This record gives sequence, structure tokens and C-alpha cells, in this order.
Amino acid sequence: MDEDFYSLECKHIFHSGCLEEYFNIEINERKFPIKCPEDGCKIDIIIEDLCNILKPNMIENFYDYTLNVYINNNQ
Repeated sequence: MDEDFYSLECKHIFHSGCLEEYFNIEINERKFPIKCPEDGCKIDIIIEDLCNILKPNMIENFYDYTLNVYINNNQ
């Protein structure tokens, strides 16, 4: 497969740059869990897919946010 495209765990294929932009927006908007952007697909994005697409600082932002969600939901 062309390296400009990426297949998610759910097997939907997207341009890597578009996925990165989508993931960044979802993280900045504090969306959790992040879902596949394909219309009608309700599959959660797995951490491996995020790690393969995102820059380290955005992965850290995602971890920080999801940790806070977990803490707030389990107090």
C-alpha cells in the first residue's frame, strides 16, 4: 500500500495527513473515544493507530486527557 495511506483497525483506508488532521481535531475538542471517520462506522480508534499517525506531543495530549476522563469518572 502507498505510504501516504493508512488502514485503520476497522479496515477503512484514509490519507495519512487527513487522518492526522482528524485525530488532532478530535483530541483538541476533547472527544473520547475517537471513532473512525467513515460515515456509519462506529468503531473506536485503537491506540496503535493513533501512535502510528500522530506526533508524540499529540499522543501525550491524548494520554493526559484520557487519564483525566478516567479519574473524573472513577471518583
